[in-house]
Amino acid sequence: MKSDTSPLPAFDIRTGPRFQVPGAVVSYRTKTKNPFVKTGEDHCPVLDISRGGLLFICQTWLEIDTKIFLELTLPGEKEKFSLKADVLWLTPREQEPETYEARVRFFPYGKKRKQNSPEALIKIISLEKQFMVRPGDTQKKAG
Repeated sequence: MKSDTSPLPAFDIRTGPRFQVPGAVVSYRTKTKNPFVKTGEDHCPVLDISRGGLLFICQTWLEIDTKIFLELTLPGEKEKFSLKADVLWLTPREQEPETYEARVRFFPYGKKRKQNSPEALIKIISLEKQFMVRPGDTQKKAG
């Protein structure tokens, strides 16, 4: 029996639901031409997340289309989970000089090397169910 390695559907982050996970942080590394040089930051606050990507605060300027490797840490959980993404846009934060908001788009989900694992998508869907504010909700759901 042949296994299916086609990617899972991509999600449009503009129309996909975004939600907040209080206390979530992300560490990231950028891909460089020199394998011995690692760039990135640790413990960057996550402002929102969706199945298609996330928005976080960083102190380093990131070029658009930069490939980055993320490790998402959730409050109360010991295990981090990894995601691959592209930088969509970066904007300076007016309230905090020399800090930026970075919106990233996750690579497709699937079983190939340059894809995010299907388990990561399952985890994000679980977070969405837990933290998504639905119309009519007066406050975020507790973790």
